[in-house]
Amino acid sequence: MAEISEQVKVLDGIVRYRFSDNAELMGAWASAHSVVGPLGPHPLTKGRAS
Repeated sequence: MAEISEQVKVLDGIVRYRFSDNAELMGAWASAHSVVGPLGPHPLTKGRAS
């Protein structure tokens, strides 16, 4: 999980650098970036081997 968090931080930096002059895209990124994902396994995948 820590590796994914680190990759998201890198992606965040890239997006902020690339689109810093576009307020609409930065707003969309802020909205998408702040979405909290599922806290447990998805009900449809419950019981499946990973």
